[in-house]
Amino acid sequence: MPTIYMNDGLVIRLNYNEKGHNKKHVHVFYHGQEAVYDFNGEQLAGSKLPKKKEKEVKLYLSHHRSYLEELWKGHY
Repeated sequence: MPTIYMNDGLVIRLNYNEKGHNKKHVHVFYHGQEAVYDFNGEQLAGSKLPKKKEKEVKLYLSHHRSYLEELWKGHY
């Protein structure tokens, strides 16, 4: 399960153990909160992150989408 560690405790993770997920997404963890974002940066579930952290997540997703797509294809 790939895990990306970013600034100030922000963690982005693809979870290969989940079943039945059709929409490509990542789990984002920050100071005890968890949010789920699709690869387009839309929040699907979970806690609302601080604006600055949400911006970092969306920027990461936009710059690394092809990498995430390849990881997803390899496991789903």
